[in-house]
Parts: sequence; structure tokens; C-alpha cells
Amino acid sequence: MKKITILLLLLIGIVTLSACTNSNESKTYDGAFIKSLAKGLDARWKYIDNEKSDSASSFKKAINKELDEISEYKDKKFKDSKLQELAISYINELNNGLEIAKTYGSDSFETKWDEHIGKRTSLLSAIDKINSIPVQDKDSLSELLAQGNEVKDNNAKKEAIENLVKNINFTVDNTKSNEYTKYYSATVENTTEYLIKDIYLTINLVNADGVTVGTQYVSANNWAPSGKTLFEFSQFKGDNEFTTTQVSISSFNAEKTE
Repeated sequence: MKKITILLLLLIGIVTLSACTNSNESKTYDGAFIKSLAKGLDARWKYIDNEKSDSASSFKKAINKELDEISEYKDKKFKDSKLQELAISYINELNNGLEIAKTYGSDSFETKWDEHIGKRTSLLSAIDKINSIPVQDKDSLSELLAQGNEVKDNNAKKEAIENLVKNINFTVDNTKSNEYTKYYSATVENTTEYLIKDIYLTINLVNADGVTVGTQYVSANNWAPSGKTLFEFSQFKGDNEFTTTQVSISSFNAEKTE
């Protein structure tokens, strides 16, 4: 009888341990991460409000206010895989910010820091769209989300216009070419949703060996969606021969149409 009791107790212990293990394995941390993220943001803003001057140390301390709250979630399980991806990306970007903070005072710091803030705020914006971040300082969060949305919109605009121009193919315009000069042209339709107020393109002329043998420049103004624009340039026939062109954007100004 005593042996049976002991066996029953062992069996109950094994079942209980197994249940606890399965419970831990199935636990997800979506909600806990969002709460910790909010806590870290509020702690960062409070620190910044009380800090009187900028320095490498102050930038790192501000970032660590967030990392102290959310670093652990890099290895946690989430129910929403997209939220998990964004959480990991956000933690990685904060760690990138720590590296940039070390360069405070250098010529490259401002540019790198602005890029970091752009990535950080766009990630926060994406996270907030999945699950609202319950911070106490809602005004500060609103500012960051607005900045993040702007970064996201600008990135989408840049990508769309880069895709528009990267495959421009220039061909010889025999109707205009003569014994002295070759004219090259390309008619391109604006397939984006943006009114391109102005755009300046650089065209590298590349020979059969992959060597850039010349450069041309073209531009366009008030290029509406679905509108077509003619780009053209000319080369004297004595100039270096080329077989392909590589088009890149020097600058552009565009806005989404209503």
C-alpha cells in the first residue's frame, strides 16, 4: 500500500511538472512587451526632460532606459509573428543607437543619428498600428508616431520613384541623329501615384567592358501620374562608344496626388 501511494505521488508530480512545462512553452509575451515598451519610453522621456545637456553618455543612458525594459523580449515567444519581428528590429535599432552615441561630437554623428531616429520612429509607428502603446506621455508618443509615419511615407515615395527610373532604356533616335551627332531618347510613363514636381537624373554611359566612359544629365518637371515624359541626350560620334546606360536619381521633389 505504501509503495502504491509513493508511485501515485510520483505520477502526480510528473503530470504536474509536465503541465507546467507545457504552460511555459505555450506562453506568449505580446501584451507584456507592449506594456514594457510603454514603460521604457516613459522612462526615457522623463530622463531626457531632467537631463540638462547632450553628451555621448546622456544619449546612451536615454537609450538604456528603454533597453532595460525590453531587451529580454528578443528571445521571447509572441503570438503575432509580425509584432515579434518588429520587437526584435526595434531592440536591434536601439542597440545600433548605442553604437552611434559613441560617435557623439564627430562630423558623421548628426547624419547617423537622424537616420537612426528615422528607423526607430518608423518601427514604433508600425508597432503602434498592431497594438496601441499605452504610454503616460501621450503627446511625446504622438510626435514620434507622426515622425515615423512621415519617414515611412517618404521611404515609400523614394522606392516608387527609384523603381520608375531604374529601368529607363535609351535608344538611338535616328530621326534626329546626323553624321556628327547621335541622339538618344526614352519616353517614360509615370506609373506612380506621385506628381513629380521636378526630377534630376544622372546617366552613366557604360561600355562593353563595364567601364563608365561618360555621364549625361536629364531632368523633368510637373510629371503627373500616367503622364509621359521624353528624356533625351546627345553624343558626338567621336566620343567613347557605350553599350548600356545606368540611370540614377540626383534629386527629386514629389507629392502624392489626391
